[in-house]
Amino acid sequence: MEDNVKRDVQRPIFSEQIVIRDDPRVEVSIQTLSEKYYMKLDLPGEYFLFVNDSGGQHNLLDSQKKKASVLEKSIREYMSANKKLAKLGSETKGSRSQEMDEKTVEKLKALSYIK
Repeated sequence: MEDNVKRDVQRPIFSEQIVIRDDPRVEVSIQTLSEKYYMKLDLPGEYFLFVNDSGGQHNLLDSQKKKASVLEKSIREYMSANKKLAKLGSETKGSRSQEMDEKTVEKLKALSYIK
């Protein structure tokens, strides 16, 4: 039992957020207990070490490129496994808008995501 808990504590957590505004984009992060890498698909990422920066206020990407690149690779592998998210990311990259069908718009309105 204790080994399972230790393994789960070290397991990374992936999160993604699909932002639908004037400039739709996908934001993705991977986080462990000690570090976090956050990226928007068309912008440089951000890397945080929680040991000395528990609030994640200081982006260490420039000084920790190797560590950040390992996490970015994990995100890209995760997205590749999740084809739907990867497809949306590639469609919105460099795009100023994305058309949604009427049914999708109605669903998002019903959930109060858009007005």
